[in-house]
Amino acid sequence: MKSKTPGQAIGKNQSKKTIIVIVIAAIAVMAVLSKTLFTGNKENGIAAIPSATYEQGKTLAAQYCQSCHLLPDPSLLDKKSWKTLLPEMGLNLGIHTPSVQSIAQEDQGFYPTKPAMTDAEWQSILAYYDAAAPEALQRPAGIVPANPGLPYFSLLPAPDFLVRPNLWASCVKIENSVSPARLFVFDANSQQLFLFSQDGFLDSAHVNGMIVDMQFYNGEIFACSMGNQLRMGADKDRNGSVFPVVVSASGKLQVKAPLFTGLARPVQVLPADMDNDKRTDFLICEFGKLTGSLTLMRNTGTGKYDKKVLRNLPGSVKVQLVRNAQTGLQDVWALFAQGDEAIIRFTNKGNGQFDESTMLRFPPVYGSTSFELADMNNDGFTDIVYACGDNGDGTPILKPYHGVYIYVNDGNNHFTQQYFYPVNGCYKVIARDFRKTGKTDLAVIGYFTDASKPEEWFFYLENKGGLSFNVFGAPPSTGITNALTMDAGDFNGDGKPDLIIGNDFASNNPQRKGPLFIILESVSQ
Repeated sequence: MKSKTPGQAIGKNQSKKTIIVIVIAAIAVMAVLSKTLFTGNKENGIAAIPSATYEQGKTLAAQYCQSCHLLPDPSLLDKKSWKTLLPEMGLNLGIHTPSVQSIAQEDQGFYPTKPAMTDAEWQSILAYYDAAAPEALQRPAGIVPANPGLPYFSLLPAPDFLVRPNLWASCVKIENSVSPARLFVFDANSQQLFLFSQDGFLDSAHVNGMIVDMQFYNGEIFACSMGNQLRMGADKDRNGSVFPVVVSASGKLQVKAPLFTGLARPVQVLPADMDNDKRTDFLICEFGKLTGSLTLMRNTGTGKYDKKVLRNLPGSVKVQLVRNAQTGLQDVWALFAQGDEAIIRFTNKGNGQFDESTMLRFPPVYGSTSFELADMNNDGFTDIVYACGDNGDGTPILKPYHGVYIYVNDGNNHFTQQYFYPVNGCYKVIARDFRKTGKTDLAVIGYFTDASKPEEWFFYLENKGGLSFNVFGAPPSTGITNALTMDAGDFNGDGKPDLIIGNDFASNNPQRKGPLFIILESVSQ
């Protein structure tokens, strides 16, 4: 064999170095390309998918999802929840997949049959949300836990005959328009409306329907029935109604013939004189399902009503009226909680005409439930107290953004969030000066609570000023773990608001019982 010359040896070493340099350069180029061609890493929780697919999905989501509601960020749900929810949302775009055929069949005729995009485009939206969503949602950090006990109220339980295994209080109301005050409670399980005074039980009446709201106006009582069931049924089920309720001098209940029928799952009725014509009109929140509306029934004075739809979208869940200082008419503030979740102001122009303006909008996964208008920081301007926590959809997981928010008014009806307290499954908030200190406190209930912390169904936020609150939890031994409804009023006649809270209690065990409701009676400190 021939020996290698020094020159030959040096030449081969140089070739090896050249190859190494090329390999290193290739690796660097691949790293750069991977950032260009793929998006995601383990640190930020984003899965690696082709960058073009990611960007296309993000762009298409912004284009199509925002056509109906505020664009939901992928971080608002975990990957598993998006995989369940997005196919249901796809029905609105004419995309029918096998997993949602039962839904499409139940609401046949509502969803478009022609897809709004190609299958490849739809798959890019799915891939984007799957890539960008976290594996699990995290509970917010730094939240001050509730103090034990409730110093400003004493617990009054329901009477013994209303402590049973299966109870469902869908409506509780304190009537302060009469003296002494009266208390109405509806049990959806037995379809019984119960009437109480401070001295105890007065009467009950069977109702063909599910009462979810009662209002007292000019000496009259009006009840709102959602229909034959509380659970959301098919969209064609329009059997809600509004009817008067009469209480005799001896305390006997009588349910009168309906004023309005054929309503789409109404959840609130609000009688008011909207035209200053001395006639009682009615605002009705027809929550519906896929269809619904916020409706005004204008009294013609002839025993008939002209129907005026303020917003022809489902999800109207609560309205409040505010007297307009300039017009003298009452403006309507309404919360919508289905799809396009928002607080809308309807400025009353008279003669059934309203100007619509959006005060706040929320992502469609928030599950808006309640709101109040109150001056929370004592600056003379009305702020918005907002609650979200409805988990009765396709994503029944604990969500860290469920709870109570305070949006502060700058004086020109521009609102910015300046406070949040998390409450799992937050279902209602009531803002009142419960202690008569000049500061507005908050009472909060939770319905979709954490099974591991069932005591977190109630919170009381004592206003310390400067949007700082001392938070108290539920009083012990109430028998409640999921509160469905709540009302405030002076039931004991001491000049301070009391609280009545309705229980959602179902048990197949006859030995396990719960109260239909409890009263938290104000006490002197």
